[in-house]
Amino acid sequence: MESKKSTPKKNTVTVTIPCSNSHSIPVFEDFMAEAQRRFQVECDAKNKAYSFILSTGRLREFEEFCKLTQGLNHHGNCIDHLALIIPNQQ
Repeated sequence: MESKKSTPKKNTVTVTIPCSNSHSIPVFEDFMAEAQRRFQVECDAKNKAYSFILSTGRLREFEEFCKLTQGLNHHGNCIDHLALIIPNQQ
C-alpha cells in the first residue's frame, strides 16, 4: 500500500491597499507603503503598551511575566485572548 504525503493547506488572504496610479493596479511601492503603514501601527501599539507598563509602575511585573513565559508564542497567545474577548463585546 502506497502512502500519500499530504501537502499542507495554504491560507490566503485578500488585502485592499491604496493604489498610486489611475489604473487601480498596485505597484511594488504601493505594497511597500502598506507594509510600512501596518508596521507603524504595530510599533505604535507596542509603544503604548510599554508606556502603560512604565507609567503604572508595572515594570517588575512585566519582567517576571517575561521570565515565566519565555518560549511562549506571544502572538498566538494574543490571538487566543482576543478571540475570547471580542465576541463578548458585541
